Amino acid sequence: MAQPSNYTRHPMGSIVKNSESETIARNIMVILMHNGNEFRKMEFDEYLEARKSHGASEREVMREKPYFEKVVEHCSSEENADKFCEGWKKAD
Repeated sequence: MAQPSNYTRHPMGSIVKNSESETIARNIMVILMHNGNEFRKMEFDEYLEARKSHGASEREVMREKPYFEKVVEHCSSEENADKFCEGWKKAD
């Protein structure tokens, strides 16, 4: 069974076809990896705090919110992540 750590490469060619959204999806997986490495739906407040702890400004992260809303559900399970971007998962 895969974990968020299997999805930390950049998901190029996703179903949203938007590099900003793909970057946010990768950010979500990295945050999940560092916080238990289990799939779950992340709340934006958790994303905001994690990004700020890594040096991003609140203003910068708030600009990411529309992209976050587009991809957060895709990062909530292995099945959703696989549908988001074919080939995103790293082979074991």
